Amino acid sequence: MDRYEGPFWVVGAEYADTNFTRLAKGAKVERIGPFPTYEGAYAAWQNASWRRVDQCNVRYRILEAGEPELEKLAA
Repeated sequence: MDRYEGPFWVVGAEYADTNFTRLAKGAKVERIGPFPTYEGAYAAWQNASWRRVDQCNVRYRILEAGEPELEKLAA
């Protein structure tokens, strides 16, 4: 699979700590998208990340459809 086939999602949440393994109490995963191109997802990632830049426990990532982590979040 070519790295940039898409579609892409921006996925983020507030985590309990900066290990980013457990969501903070009451936090929900935010999914933004889908985007047909990586560039579109990247622009959305920048926007979401800058909105919460002062919160060190918040992390956003770009995930491509079919990635196991995205499938796990959809369950």
